[in-house]
Amino acid sequence: MKLKLFETQLCMQHIIRSGHAKQDFLVFKKSDSNHINFIDEISGIDVQDKLTRLNVYAHGFILRLVDCLKADLPALVHFFGED
Repeated sequence: MKLKLFETQLCMQHIIRSGHAKQDFLVFKKSDSNHINFIDEISGIDVQDKLTRLNVYAHGFILRLVDCLKADLPALVHFFGED
């Protein structure tokens, strides 16, 4: 089943906010009581490959977000430290 854009965005948001994609966290309930198995929507050889792809994307997103915040809010870097 092909997901709509907003469904894909909600699934990715959940994965990024949870910090780590796990197979049992990739089934989402839709409002019409159907379920989305997001892992079926990802390209890859097997489930482990798909989870790795999702985790690389999620971790990269967080790193880019931190870099943007450091660039935009240097006073916070000074206050909290580089790490």
